[in-house]
Amino acid sequence: MLGVDPTPQACLAYFEEFEAAFRTAANVKITRKCIPAGTNLHLTSRDVARELIELQQIERGEQR
Repeated sequence: MLGVDPTPQACLAYFEEFEAAFRTAANVKITRKCIPAGTNLHLTSRDVARELIELQQIERGEQR
């Protein structure tokens, strides 16, 4: 997602900046796939990117 081979610090900074998108993506996947509480899941860059795009659209006043 960062487009390079990032450092661990860069990864943490990116997560902190876009934490809401990561959490929303996880919640959407959990709901869609009916994943039980306490189960591990694989969150892909596509999952997160989808939420980042939607958040940008909302910021521009578009409907979700």
